[in-house]
Amino acid sequence: MELTLCVGNSGQMEAAEVVQVYLEPPGELLERPRRTLAAFRRLTLPAQGQRRLTLAIPMRQLACFDPARDAFVLEAGVHRLVVASHAEDPGLAVDVELQEAVLGP
Repeated sequence: MELTLCVGNSGQMEAAEVVQVYLEPPGELLERPRRTLAAFRRLTLPAQGQRRLTLAIPMRQLACFDPARDAFVLEAGVHRLVVASHAEDPGLAVDVELQEAVLGP
């Protein structure tokens, strides 16, 4: 899965930023943390600059290990991807509806 976004620097100086994407899973199949880091990338932007950024998010990052099946399982339901500066930041979110799938090794 890929997430594409535009990152901007509204400041008067060059700046570095770590763009972080967190996953908020449905959490109904197994108990899981409320939010986990799914992808990140460090970038430097010039003053007043913008950059389009595409982050690859492996499906395994969205899955959880189900001991009953002895496999990684992609849980059915709404998975929320949140672009935020840290784990507690509300950030900007997009919901992705996914079907259940057992992922290979």
